Amino acid sequence: RYQTMEGWGASSNFYEESLVRLNPAVRSDLFDKVYGELGSNIMCIRLYSGFQTSKGGPYNWDIMAAQRMILNEALARGNIKTIWLKVSSPPGWMKDNGSEKNGGHVKPEHYQDYADYLSYYIRHMRSDYGVRINAVSLFNEPGFAPDYESTSTTPEEYRDILKVVSATFKRDT
Repeated sequence: RYQTMEGWGASSNFYEESLVRLNPAVRSDLFDKVYGELGSNIMCIRLYSGFQTSKGGPYNWDIMAAQRMILNEALARGNIKTIWLKVSSPPGWMKDNGSEKNGGHVKPEHYQDYADYLSYYIRHMRSDYGVRINAVSLFNEPGFAPDYESTSTTPEEYRDILKVVSATFKRDT
């Protein structure tokens, strides 16, 4: 019958490196407008697939340093109430095509790895950077296989992965 809105927001998903290279005064003015005057209260961030490039490999927090700077600037304006994490693709080592690009399905033997990967990121964003993530999209455009970060997922795969992720989040948070 009707729809409600919880707010509106902005995404740090693209052009992050360009934003951090702006003149600091221009950047501050831009953030004041978007995250202050205009009242954005939702911020979308993404988990880069290069965060962990091999099973058991190190986590590369530096890959998202520009995004965290933008997120901190947005949070400093005081309006952001929801931080939404969007994942276009898990690391390629979890997928049947071996790549973070071109679709590819998460292998069933890596459902738990994917859940642990997400849980680790969310917990450490909170404990190490003081950022509480409120919402998660497991996959972006799960039925589409473009030549950029993406994942192909059937409804049944999505359901099965969601069960594992849900149980892992309940365990870890």
